[in-house]
Parts: sequence; structure tokens; C-alpha cells
Amino acid sequence: MHRPRRARPVHLTVLLPNSPMNEPSYREEHGIVAKPHEIVATAKTFSRADFDEMDRLRVAFYAFDNFGILRYVARFVRGEVGVKEADFYDRLSRDVVEQTPPPGRSRRSCG
Repeated sequence: MHRPRRARPVHLTVLLPNSPMNEPSYREEHGIVAKPHEIVATAKTFSRADFDEMDRLRVAFYAFDNFGILRYVARFVRGEVGVKEADFYDRLSRDVVEQTPPPGRSRRSCG
């Protein structure tokens, strides 16, 4: 029997004022560049561009899988082709970003 799933949010890391992550030595060691109550968007192990890619995949997974928009399609693709769900969502969301016309232009005018 199919039971509806609750959407599982994928949270971003927020720098809390009284957390060990906010200690100056920890911030320096891990290259954390954020103020308290801000999202940690850069650190020693990832750049802002890396964060933007991670966030794009987070949003794709949240929409496509958590809300069930493409959950069964992704399972089918995995079974038939062997592409993991996360890789399927990554490819699909990259294609959407690359195919989206700039503001004020239609797809037809983008050639």
C-alpha cells in the first residue's frame, strides 16, 4: 500500500551566534565567511560558486523528489538506465538552467 510521504526539508547551514562554529578559531580554521544568522555560503572546502551549485541541486531534490513531482520517473530511470536519482535531478536541473532564456526574451528569440 502506498503511503504519502512528508516532504523532508534540506536545510542550509546558518551560523548561530552562540554556536561552537562561531568561535573565531573555528571560523579561521575552516575558512567560514559569514556573520551570525547568515547562511554559510563559503568556507575553506567550497567557494560561492560551489555553494550555488549545491543549492541548485538542493532545490531540485526538494521539488522533484520530496514533493513527488518526478520521484517515480527518477526511480524508473534508475531501474531502466542505471542513473541514480540525484544524478538524474542534477542533469535535469542543469538543463533547465541552461535552457532558461534571459529576462525579457522568449525561447524563440534566443535562437
